[in-house]
Amino acid sequence: MNKFALPILVAMVVSLMAAPAVWAGGNQQAAKLSKQCQDALNKTPNKEAADLCTEGDNLRKQGKNDEAVAKLTQGLEKLGPVKGEMPKVRKGY
Repeated sequence: MNKFALPILVAMVVSLMAAPAVWAGGNQQAAKLSKQCQDALNKTPNKEAADLCTEGDNLRKQGKNDEAVAKLTQGLEKLGPVKGEMPKVRKGY
């Protein structure tokens, strides 16, 4: 029985150690979108977009990263097309 329990226990510990790194990734995305939103608002003021960006910032500070990303993206969409990072694809290979 111990031969089977040890690998499962090790897998659980490793997955729990990796979880904070995944959560931090969402926070970094929300922070990046927040900066983009503030920069865009400085160039093109828009009340509706400002409200969405403010709400997204508040959600980010509360640790609700997925909801913050959604609100910040909506705010950026009100200001114009959202510029996302797309992976570069090499053609001809």
